Amino acid sequence: MFKNLNPFFVLIIVCVIIVEGDKESAILYDASDPIVILDYTNFETAVNNRSTAWFVEYYFHWCGHCQRFAPTFKSFSSNINDWSDIVQVGVINCADEKNSDPCNGVRPVPAIKYFSLGEVTGKKINMSSHSTEVEIRQRLIDELHKDHQSGQRSYWPDIAPYSGDASEDWEEVLPPPVNYQLFLFEGNNSYLGTEVILDLHKMTSLQIRRVTNDNEPLQRKYDVTTFPALVVLDRAGRVIPVELLDSTREGITKVIKDFMRSQGLISALGQPTDPKIQVQSNNEVSPAESKHSESIKKSFQDGLYQADLERALKYSLIQEISLTDEFTNDKLQALTIYLEVLANYFPLRKGNSEFLIRLHEIVANETSLTGEIFKNIVTKLQQELSPVFMEDREWTGCKGSAPRFRGFPCGLWTLFHTLTVSYAKDVGDEANPSGVESPSIILGAMYGYIKNFFGCSDCASHFVDMANRRNYSAVMTPDDAILWLWEAHNEVNQRLSSDYTEDPVYPKIQYPSWKHCNTCRHGNASWNLQEVLHYLKNKYSRIILSNQPVLPESNEFKFQALD
Repeated sequence: MFKNLNPFFVLIIVCVIIVEGDKESAILYDASDPIVILDYTNFETAVNNRSTAWFVEYYFHWCGHCQRFAPTFKSFSSNINDWSDIVQVGVINCADEKNSDPCNGVRPVPAIKYFSLGEVTGKKINMSSHSTEVEIRQRLIDELHKDHQSGQRSYWPDIAPYSGDASEDWEEVLPPPVNYQLFLFEGNNSYLGTEVILDLHKMTSLQIRRVTNDNEPLQRKYDVTTFPALVVLDRAGRVIPVELLDSTREGITKVIKDFMRSQGLISALGQPTDPKIQVQSNNEVSPAESKHSESIKKSFQDGLYQADLERALKYSLIQEISLTDEFTNDKLQALTIYLEVLANYFPLRKGNSEFLIRLHEIVANETSLTGEIFKNIVTKLQQELSPVFMEDREWTGCKGSAPRFRGFPCGLWTLFHTLTVSYAKDVGDEANPSGVESPSIILGAMYGYIKNFFGCSDCASHFVDMANRRNYSAVMTPDDAILWLWEAHNEVNQRLSSDYTEDPVYPKIQYPSWKHCNTCRHGNASWNLQEVLHYLKNKYSRIILSNQPVLPESNEFKFQALD
């Protein structure tokens, strides 16, 4: 489609297509950010445009680490905005089910892929879970160098180290518009020269080349003894003195711009692109969101909603497990246990039991599996046994004050709290009851699921460490399993209290609050575990079938008890 078009016009076409993309799929990013928002409608067209490379972050909007990472990625993108004709920076929200195809196999998140010109599969960039802006930029430069070395990027600036020696007449091969040749001397492992070249590559009156410290002939010719160093030459090869007081990327760029300005070549610079990004604090909400969230907060009682349970279940199957590239033995075992627990203890079994039972039976007989095959199995069973779920509904009890808050993490906690209570009601409070699974099977299913499938890598790591420290596998009774999960949930709430990712309308508290259970604490504020257990069993065994906001004082809720 774009093969014979000028790259500049292709870039315009791609950007127009992107603007028309699904605005709701952004959530952590918006039009004020110097980032292209990708989704299922424009992803393939964008990365296959054959005019620029692409650097794409994959994220889940509910993922706490993704939320913490977003400001870093925005700043990274802003600081390479002058490279946009060489590499475009994009993001895609993999929590949106419609984006399943471009997100397939990309786990955990946040994840970054680099796409060479016209490439559709991309290369995953190895980053640590807390990568800095500088580290991200350096990984991008590594990939740009590999592309440049392939020789297929003739219109890119030359970012390879200058290999000529002191005897070479470089001035004879300068392009006609170039008035000045700049040599930036640096160490072999430095990224500085590449950054400066890319920052200023649109200035047609000069040519900047990197010279590494192994080019001794050129160092001797220009008497370079320290690094970095900047040598400016006119077309006749005469050295023009410049003073380099600040040897950072910003300092060198400023010296070069000031020099060009002093030579009356300011018009060659064009208008510098330095967008001022107004990033709303992640734990601030707009007045409209605040008004809406206060309304929701007042309208929903502290209860268990069928809509939340089913949405969490469906999301875990379609948006988490199905995005797994290939199942190792450990992953397949974790999936089998998770489905077994769901088949036995997921509530509303009269409506969903056959779907979950058959899904577990099919997977239990598989020796190898991919996410795509699993998704096809789920889809086929849903069609065959329809209706399996309620019609698509928004989060209800787990609805946050803004789309990036609460949602699936809340739903997953709710799901497993419910499973522990359902198990306890099924088998009673006998320690290691005969003929049934150990009480730790529910906690083990949660452990295996989060370790192997939960999209947020940081969150999963924290949970796994905590579960091992709290010795989840040693739980002896069903009631102990209920209380273990309650204590673990409160530990997580304490760790995330006042965190960047906290919903300001629903702060992380040690629950239940006095308002929801005034007997759950002793007079000295310590927990009354018997009352806490009673509260948890009551809350997670009375499912609210309606998802319409109704005041807690009313009796308009429809309940279904776990039988």
